[in-house]
Amino acid sequence: MLKYYLILLLFIMPHLAFAQLEQHQWKDRVLLIFAKNEKHPHFLAQTKLLEQQKAALLDRDLLTYKLFSDNTGHYTDDTPLDTTQAGAFQDRFNPEKQNFLMILIGKDGGVKLRSDQPVPPSSLFGLIDGMPMRRAELRRKKSG
Repeated sequence: MLKYYLILLLFIMPHLAFAQLEQHQWKDRVLLIFAKNEKHPHFLAQTKLLEQQKAALLDRDLLTYKLFSDNTGHYTDDTPLDTTQAGAFQDRFNPEKQNFLMILIGKDGGVKLRSDQPVPPSSLFGLIDGMPMRRAELRRKKSG
């Protein structure tokens, strides 16, 4: 019986990450930050850079998931994720080969950036601001 449960769990896990991300599609951009733990130097550097840019993150509809090798994690504003959700992201994006991985997912659900090094906010925002959907958002804000 346990064998069937494990097989079912392996089948369902990747779909949980899709479901989690699907709720953001066409509404939010998502930044996934994977690290070995909360003390990893790249993780600390990246989160420090982003904490200084909260208004810019909000303006770009950018939500952050912080995910760790032990299948724990937090969603934007440190709301805890359960281990099943965090594990689903680990399974979907397979960051195990690296101690740090950052992935930007656009509103369309596509991966726009994948980096094993911290990314300066100016580079991240430049990439986002160059996206057609973001340019359309800026035009609407300007005209409205």
